[in-house]
Amino acid sequence: MTDTDLNTYRVLIRALDERLRVAAHGTRLALDDLDHGSRNRAIGALLPVEADITVVASILATLLTLHRSRHVGEGGAR
Repeated sequence: MTDTDLNTYRVLIRALDERLRVAAHGTRLALDDLDHGSRNRAIGALLPVEADITVVASILATLLTLHRSRHVGEGGAR
């Protein structure tokens, strides 16, 4: 694997990590809101999480596609 390949993976995984952190923060805010008896605020805190999860799924799919396509013809892809 070339340095360029590794850097591509590194950038994507860092983006994945950051989005997961942001999503986790949103869920913690929602839990805090519930602890204070505010269901509506909790759901409001989760609205941005939906977009984060969509982006996370896309980044993960991209990483897996890159990895699998690299092995096409090498017996590694299914």
